[in-house]
Amino acid sequence: MINRTLIVIIIGVLTLSYIGQLFAEDKQMTDEDFVKLYVKLAVIAEKNLTDSLSLKEKQDKIFSEMNYTKKQFDNYIYSLDEDPERWAAIWDEIEKQLKNISNDSLSTEQ
Repeated sequence: MINRTLIVIIIGVLTLSYIGQLFAEDKQMTDEDFVKLYVKLAVIAEKNLTDSLSLKEKQDKIFSEMNYTKKQFDNYIYSLDEDPERWAAIWDEIEKQLKNISNDSLSTEQ
């Protein structure tokens, strides 16, 4: 009886997890979220250049925390490629935020 209950619970959890992923795929990424996500991924990549396994785990965690998938991120970049002016404006914001992070790091080191 306990085994049957356990199996039902496991199937329920897996089903809910799958349904959650389907809804996550439908979520539309905003420019603001893309910038935040890109900046976080860039910072993590810089800090983990020599440890690709750790980098992958941290990237996955960032995607999960922001409720987006790598596929959504890639699709968003593809959509930006269709609109160079918008992509340029977003890239300017990414550079600005990365520069602010870099300046903050330098000021705390002094």
